[in-house]
Amino acid sequence: MEKNKTYPIKAVSVKTGLSIHVIRVWEKRYQAVTPDRTETNRRLYTDDDIEKLLLLKQATQEGHNIGSVASLDIEELRELVSLVPVAASIPLKDEPAVDNEESSPQLNECLLAINKFDDQALEKILLNASYQLSQTELLEKLVIPMIYKVGELWHGGHIRIMHEHMATSVLKGFLANMRNNYQVSEDAPNMIVTTPMGQNHEMGALVLSVVAAAEGWRVTYLGPNLPADEIASAVSEKKARAVLLSIVYPADDPYLKLDLQKLGDLLPQKVKVIVGGRLSKNYENELKMIDALHIDDFDDFKRALKPLK
Repeated sequence: MEKNKTYPIKAVSVKTGLSIHVIRVWEKRYQAVTPDRTETNRRLYTDDDIEKLLLLKQATQEGHNIGSVASLDIEELRELVSLVPVAASIPLKDEPAVDNEESSPQLNECLLAINKFDDQALEKILLNASYQLSQTELLEKLVIPMIYKVGELWHGGHIRIMHEHMATSVLKGFLANMRNNYQVSEDAPNMIVTTPMGQNHEMGALVLSVVAAAEGWRVTYLGPNLPADEIASAVSEKKARAVLLSIVYPADDPYLKLDLQKLGDLLPQKVKVIVGGRLSKNYENELKMIDALHIDDFDDFKRALKPLK
């Protein structure tokens, strides 16, 4: 990528997920970035500007006030935000090996597309792989290893946060399409899939929502960071039989503990809560209190689903 490449504000909005209005407010009110201007006074943003906006977006999503973080430089923002790779949300027994025969041959193609910041190429590789691999192979040999590898490359400084965000955005759309392509019967049991309050890392929940749909469940995916009362309302609205939650970070959140207890109080007894994620075991006492099922991997999840249908 050329160092002097610049982008108009509309392209920056697409790349960051921030509205044009928010970008302008952060620039004018908080001096978060200072774009160059063309002769006709159009804003032009650099790759560094985009990375800083992405970091500021992540910081605000984690509860920081934009006024207190806008003046930080990129390195300071990297230290501020939660440095948890997207891979940490996948509930697996063992770390996947991404560079051996257990990985799909498409993995390196995906990583090359990410390195080139080419979202269209990444989408095409994933789509072609979905025609060539079974669902299990696609998730276990391509999607999950790619999530781990992207997290590893990001934290190793080999790719920038914008590459990680692009890959995550493409994967989210791809997994949503996978889930929606499953045809389930009208009388299929309903499941709510989300992450609880304070949990912003959603890739594990997304992957397992695909598995649930493949197992014949009608899945309503609500995204990350949902408080207990909203989850309970969704269960009531959909008459759901199960709730799937993913817990990744932090390891000891007192507010999350209270919210899990609240969820147990709000849900009908017949609704089963299923919980996975790398740090879900840290909340074992709270999960026992609400009679939740803890899962470690795909097989655990499938076994947990069978008696609930």
